[in-house]
Amino acid sequence: MRRYILSLFIFILLSNVGYTQDPTWKVNEGAFQQTETLICKLSINGVMLESPNDMVGAFIGGECRGVSKPTYIASLNKYLTYLTVFSNTQGDTITFKLFNSKTGQVVDAVNKLAFKINEHIGSAFQTYRISSTKLSSESKLLSFGFSNASVDSIRVETNVTTGEKTNVYFIPQNTNKTSLVPTFSVSAAANVYVLEKPVVSGVTNFDFTTDKNFQIVSEDESSLTNFNVSVRNSISCADSSKYAPVITKDISGNLNSSVNYNNIWYKDGQVIIDTGKSIKPTASGLFKVKTKFGYCLSSFSAPYYFLITDLINIDNGQFIKVNPNPFKQYFTLDFSLNIYQKLNIKLISLTTGNIVFDKYNVYSGSVLQPNNLLPGLYVCMVYSADGKLNYQFKLMKI
Repeated sequence: MRRYILSLFIFILLSNVGYTQDPTWKVNEGAFQQTETLICKLSINGVMLESPNDMVGAFIGGECRGVSKPTYIASLNKYLTYLTVFSNTQGDTITFKLFNSKTGQVVDAVNKLAFKINEHIGSAFQTYRISSTKLSSESKLLSFGFSNASVDSIRVETNVTTGEKTNVYFIPQNTNKTSLVPTFSVSAAANVYVLEKPVVSGVTNFDFTTDKNFQIVSEDESSLTNFNVSVRNSISCADSSKYAPVITKDISGNLNSSVNYNNIWYKDGQVIIDTGKSIKPTASGLFKVKTKFGYCLSSFSAPYYFLITDLINIDNGQFIKVNPNPFKQYFTLDFSLNIYQKLNIKLISLTTGNIVFDKYNVYSGSVLQPNNLLPGLYVCMVYSADGKLNYQFKLMKI
């Protein structure tokens, strides 16, 4: 009776784990002309297969098309499996089996691949995970901070050329940035790296005098998310008042702050909803901007009076334009007219009504520099010598 129970136990055990000895997986490589290669990591029920006797087999239609074993790579301090799959047909479905040499267990992996001629999948850093259970593909960073430094404020900066985002963390002014210990949480079973080296939350320290790129790799290693971090010391409120932005106007008619982020724009003394580096005014008015540094505010910029009357569109592509407006020392008169190659221009003070500048036979593109002109608002009259063309608009000297 005991012998029967023991035999039954062994039968059940073998039924559950599959083979009890090394599988005899072999590939008839000479029968195939095409290959696909993979750099893999192997696991059964969450246990990594890293013994030189462990195995992975690739199969197409039940026929073995690839076999490999883990190899320890000393320079990387990790085990990798280099697998070549053989086939003649693009799109063949590849399945996998895994062998644990310690338990004698052979199981089916959940992975399936479509065979692609000459394709290579995986790298030494981001491998192709072959597993008996489904692994998470999520690579989100859920929180980030420092165990040995408080954070005053955070903002996100975007590179306008590449679109790459950098997360800027402001820490107290006197906090040393050379040995900060990041703390973070990520998606379940995801791993974090910097320069492809593992990072442990609350343990690994970094010199943040230069920016760091944190790489969050999902459990199945199919997904990688980059999280760029820049650390800066906050400016004290006493100092921040010195950092007033400067407003300029570009050729597209936008007003631009010299500060890229956290701008607070004002029109005629009232806050407007725009907070970006650039705004597009839709009406004339006096614009100012200040910026936020952590919990502190800068001083106001110098006021900028924006006029929308510095461009006159006539018809059929004809126009007259003064740029910049407002101007400091000089401005340019540009025009495109079917009949006239030269125009006359005069400036009249809105305060006194006097003509303060008068210029004849001005060509398009001419740079005009009214001398001894006081800051203020002027009427700019542009007219032809025969008097048939006559336009006027406001021009401001600052």
